[in-house]
Amino acid sequence: MLYVPKLRLSFKMFASLRIAFVLLSVFLTTVISASAYAQPLLFKAERGDQTFYIYGTVHVGPNNQITVTKQIEDVLGVSDTLILEAKMDQSVQFPTTSRFQVAQVLEKNELKQLETIASEIRIDFGTLQSLPPWHAALILQQTTFTQLNYYSEFGSEHQLSDWAKGNGITIDGLETLQFQIDLLSQQDEGGKEMLKQTLLEWPHNAHNIQCLLASWQAGDIKNLSAMLEHDSDSSDFLKRLLIDRNDAWVAKLTNSTKYQKGTYFVAVGALHLVGPNSVIGLLRSNGYSVTQLSRSEEAKCIMKTHV
Repeated sequence: MLYVPKLRLSFKMFASLRIAFVLLSVFLTTVISASAYAQPLLFKAERGDQTFYIYGTVHVGPNNQITVTKQIEDVLGVSDTLILEAKMDQSVQFPTTSRFQVAQVLEKNELKQLETIASEIRIDFGTLQSLPPWHAALILQQTTFTQLNYYSEFGSEHQLSDWAKGNGITIDGLETLQFQIDLLSQQDEGGKEMLKQTLLEWPHNAHNIQCLLASWQAGDIKNLSAMLEHDSDSSDFLKRLLIDRNDAWVAKLTNSTKYQKGTYFVAVGALHLVGPNSVIGLLRSNGYSVTQLSRSEEAKCIMKTHV
C-alpha cells in the first residue's frame, strides 16, 4: 500500500536535498561530528520593549532527540508566547486534484529511475505515476525518513509545544498550515522541478542528510549559509520558500500589535536564520540588537551534489 505522508511532516519534505532538507533537518546522533558543546542556533534580538529569542529548529527526529535543554527552558520560561512557523493543531485542505501527473512531466529515463527507486523502497510505481509531482517527491522523502526512524513527533516543534502547554505559555503561528500546503501544491507544472531535483540528488541522500544534521547540531552558520548560496539561482520557488516568508515573518514580528511589548520565543527552520536575507539579517536591518547565545562549531562535512 502506498504510504501518504502526514500533513505536518510532508510540508517539510521539499525537493532539493541542498535546499529543502534544511527546512526539515533531522538530528542524527550517531553521525554528528561536532563537539558535544556545540548547539543549534539561538539568538536574542532586542529593540525597545521587544525581546525575541530566536531558535533554529528541526522538524523531525529520532525518539532520543532532546530539544528543550536547560538553556531553552530558561529562555522559553520567561517568554510570553512561543511563536512557531505555524500552529500544529490546525486543519488543512489537502489538494485532491492536479492538472499535472508524474507520468506527464518526467522523461523516460527519469521514469525508469523513479521505478527503480520505488522498487527499492517498496512503493507502488503505478500509484506514484498518477500523483502530482510535488506529492510524489514528498512520499519519496517521507519514506526515506521513516526508514531512518525519524518522525515529526520527535521534532523541535512538538517538543517546544508540549513544554509550552505544560507551563502555561501561549502558542502562536507566523502563518497557517494551509498556506504551507498551498505553497507546495501551487508550484509550476505541479512541482515538476521539485521531483526532478529529488531524483537528481537521490544517490547522495544518506550523506547529505547526515551533513545537514551535523550542521544543524553544530550551529554551523558557515556551512548552512553555503548550502543556501549553492542554490541561490535555483528557481522562483526558492524565493517564495525562504526569502518571501522571511520578509513576511519579520514584518509580522516587528509590526503586529501583539508583539510590540514583551518577550517572545520564535522557533523557525534553521535555514531561515542564515544568509543575507535571513530572519536574523532582517531584524538587524530593522534596528534590532542581535546577539548569538548558542555556541557554533564546524560540522566538518560538505554536501555532495549531482555535478
